[in-house]
Formats: sequence, structure tokens, C-alpha cells
Amino acid sequence: MDLIIIESLRQMNDIDLINFIELIENSPKVNTEFYWDFDSEFRTRDIYGVEGWASLKIDKTSLELTIEKLKRTGALSFGQGGLGSVGNALGAFMFTDFTKSLYEVIKATGIK
Repeated sequence: MDLIIIESLRQMNDIDLINFIELIENSPKVNTEFYWDFDSEFRTRDIYGVEGWASLKIDKTSLELTIEKLKRTGALSFGQGGLGSVGNALGAFMFTDFTKSLYEVIKATGIK
């Protein structure tokens, strides 16, 4: 787990840090520190859709680049694909234990 966190932090720039914090803190499925939804798939087209996450105020393309970067490092995951699953499509992702750990490390640093 440590290597995934280290590589994710090494790959992230300031914009990625802001995007990641905004993504986690504005997700309707990660709204308390006691509950993380590791079973749901998310897509940027849903996040920015008509019934999307209204409080998310970051650029869609920028967020997609951050998501894809974190999928490469393993901090975010993606579905298997097939019926009812978009798999590894652009902007599609799932939260994991690595996501939670990365968020906790970033928040512990005091970055806002």
C-alpha cells in the first residue's frame, strides 16, 4: 500500500491535489469519515450531468486527467466492464482502500 501512496503523491501536481480533495469531499458516497463506498462506479459524465454533484466546481477535463493519473498509480480503480459497468472508460473510476489512505495522508499534511 505504501508504494501506491508514494507513487501517487510523486505523480500529483498542485492541480491534482486540489482536484482529488474536491472529488473526495464532494462525493455523495463519501460524506463521512466512517463510510466509504468501494462498490459503486462513478463517471465524470454523471458527476457533471443534470443530476450531478452540484458542489463540484472544478474543470471536467482537469478532473478526468487527475482520475486517469490516479488509476495508473492504483490510487483509484475501475470496474470490470460488461453489462452495467463502464470498466476503464475515460473518467470512470471506483474508490478503494488506497483512495482512502491517500486522502488521509494528504489531509494530514494540512493541504487545503
